[in-house]
Amino acid sequence: MSSVFRSVAAVSIAMATTYGAIAQQGETGKEDYLKLCSGCHGTGGKGDGPNAKGLRKAPADLTKLSQSNNGRFPLVRAYEVMDGKLDIVVHGPREMPSFAEVLKKEIFSRAPRDYMSAELAESLARKRMLEVIEYVMSLQNK
Repeated sequence: MSSVFRSVAAVSIAMATTYGAIAQQGETGKEDYLKLCSGCHGTGGKGDGPNAKGLRKAPADLTKLSQSNNGRFPLVRAYEVMDGKLDIVVHGPREMPSFAEVLKKEIFSRAPRDYMSAELAESLARKRMLEVIEYVMSLQNK
């Protein structure tokens, strides 16, 4: 067996094991939302979380994102806000953390260091961000 084949096989096994371990821990969009977003946006997404009072402006009511965007969910905008690429006046100059960075740090802390590349951590973090956004999409008009 060539060393390249062994390396590819080892990385593939590590990726599958790492992803499987993360998935088995029940990391769903709802769970990540509750952990990352509900402090400001509230458990139901209405902008009434316990930290909302400390912000200069009330957080967005996430249940009305589609309604305020002509009936279409603003997927790209939601992703850019969560990623940290778009500053939101409510939070000031990036007081809202980049959840891509938060999730990457968490993934790195739980994954085998020998096999977790920055690229894989980035991909897993982005997948989880999309799962949170999918959960927020499920809250529309509730």
